[in-house]
Amino acid sequence: TAFMERDGVGEASLITPLAEKRLGCTVWEAVPEIYKQGNAFIASFSRVAFDAYRQGDKVAERILREHAGYLAKLIQVAAKKHDCGKTVVLSGSIFIHNPDFLEMLKENITIDLNIEVPLNPPVFGACILACEVCGASTEGLTRQFPAQYQAFLTDNFTKIK
Repeated sequence: TAFMERDGVGEASLITPLAEKRLGCTVWEAVPEIYKQGNAFIASFSRVAFDAYRQGDKVAERILREHAGYLAKLIQVAAKKHDCGKTVVLSGSIFIHNPDFLEMLKENITIDLNIEVPLNPPVFGACILACEVCGASTEGLTRQFPAQYQAFLTDNFTKIK
């Protein structure tokens, strides 16, 4: 979207100035860094689309609705293809921190499914299971996990180079 706008072939959107602010330069100046950082770096810019959406940007809204529809289609195809019950568990902060996106997704689900979004990441369940297998108490883990996990994510995954 930002590249298309800067080329003069895309609609004006808050996505462009927000992305460039985050990059610290124009999107064109950032091309080498974008290629160097790869897909995870590019994916981290989804926050920009959500920020633009929250500020009323119609291009961002269209992008989010399009992707929610695509994800809903994937979920429904998988649900029809595999007999796994009627519950779909969606994990990730995108669903926890963006309730509008979750609603857009649910609006596109046309078959009978229960959508659940756990507050803790899948690794939490693995840690609980590991404690149970080892006979260890889960009390401390349950109490300390949210803050420790958030600190881990902040220290390791939110830095932009």
